[in-house]
Amino acid sequence: MKRKMSPGKHLDGALQALLEATEALHEGVTGGIGESDLDGLFERRKRAFEDLRRRVGEGGEPGPGGRARLVRIRSLDREILELGAALVSQVRGQRQALQRRRSAVQAHTTRDRSEPRLVTMKA
Repeated sequence: MKRKMSPGKHLDGALQALLEATEALHEGVTGGIGESDLDGLFERRKRAFEDLRRRVGEGGEPGPGGRARLVRIRSLDREILELGAALVSQVRGQRQALQRRRSAVQAHTTRDRSEPRLVTMKA
């Protein structure tokens, strides 16, 4: 005879799956793995999160272990987001520096065009 699990147990299992997916994503992000590998980790976490949402909709509360998993998931998510924000800031700075260089080159080119040129001719 198959025993039914309580909704809390289902929720704890879904939280464990989400924690494992989040830990793998965190390791991937901090380890600097390739973009295609990160896509797979993001997809895995997305599926685990969708499963958790579905199970929350079915009712039930997480047990003490589930609450501890939630705290750990939040902590990992925060670290992932902070790293992402730092990378965005870095890229934004590089982009602004490139734009300044382009503007300087463009200004120099414009100035050169407006100045008269000396032309020498052979006699």
